[in-house]
Amino acid sequence: MHKSSYHVLLSFILFALLISNNIKAQNKSFWELNYNIGTSVFLGDIKQNQWLPANDEWRLGTGVQFGKQISYVFGIRGQLLYGQMAGKRTQWNRYFQSEYFETNVNATVSLNNLFGTKRSDRLFNIYLIGGIGVTQYNTSVYELGTNKFITRVGKGGVNGNGTGFGGRTLEGILTAGMGIDFRINDNIHINFESVHRGMNSDAFDAWEKGFPYDIYNYTSIGVSWRIVMQNRKQKVETINQARPQEIKQVFINHEETVPDTIEQVVIRYVKYVEPEETAEIKESFQPKKSETILPEQHEVEFRVQILAKLNTSVSINYLSKKYGIPADQIQEGRHALYFTYSVGSFASYEKAQEKRDLIRTKYGISDAFVTAYYKGIRLEQIPK
Repeated sequence: MHKSSYHVLLSFILFALLISNNIKAQNKSFWELNYNIGTSVFLGDIKQNQWLPANDEWRLGTGVQFGKQISYVFGIRGQLLYGQMAGKRTQWNRYFQSEYFETNVNATVSLNNLFGTKRSDRLFNIYLIGGIGVTQYNTSVYELGTNKFITRVGKGGVNGNGTGFGGRTLEGILTAGMGIDFRINDNIHINFESVHRGMNSDAFDAWEKGFPYDIYNYTSIGVSWRIVMQNRKQKVETINQARPQEIKQVFINHEETVPDTIEQVVIRYVKYVEPEETAEIKESFQPKKSETILPEQHEVEFRVQILAKLNTSVSINYLSKKYGIPADQIQEGRHALYFTYSVGSFASYEKAQEKRDLIRTKYGISDAFVTAYYKGIRLEQIPK
């Protein structure tokens, strides 16, 4: 492969790794399996128009991808692709037909999360694609109009070495392009991609007199199935660091669903802990025998909570549009493992109740409830 091609690829990989290394605190990892189908278009010498392909130069391609999103910004994946290509040049009285098998490894960089808030629940995500691969092809060239065979690149051809699968010509490629991903739900995504493949020679169409490197494009639509992963060690450490009162609040949206006992919390939510570890975890959850002293009501700030999301932040502008509440009235906070979103700041519980009732009736948030804060810290009980 040409030295300059290696330099471009190396620069992209180093850039992606640098980005990945700077987002440790906002890691979002998942595995992804993707099926895609689209069009293959040749961009070399034997081509009717300089930019757009002629009507009879479009060909079908299809492939599968398997990869891992390492962080909110950086991902890596591998692709298997099969496609056909064609091109003609009336001035030269030639046309060709070809088929190819391609394997590649490429990296992705999310532009939304690179330059904006790092989120996993976006409606769409725009990303760059770049990598390296191998293509194996057979090309047959004919005389335009008479269909007389002229030459072949690949199996039996004089211009190809035929060392690839089934006697095909084997060549290295660099991939570069862009994609956009649409979120259907947490597991299913639809994506559109357009990626150029730069080849290591000018032999694909058996015409080696123009630009020294042939290029072809694969533009596709795909369906992805994602499996979101969470590190087991991180889960256990997070649970161990939380106070028993916080554990009760981690998995709920309002007070009425609090489990009755610490034992119920352990049995229900710590299923990933090995059996021999359960007793130790349960013991660490037991509250200390000390008296809790609540501040007086006049020292407390009351708010109305409208939403809580486990380990995931939500855009305030999104909540404003969803519920119709002005964005400047919504404030984000943290409680245990949750991102919490509340409205208002009231000196009395009764005023907060009135706001809660208004939010339930006017904005349709039926599970809104009153919370209490003392010096910016969420209280487990509301002072009377």
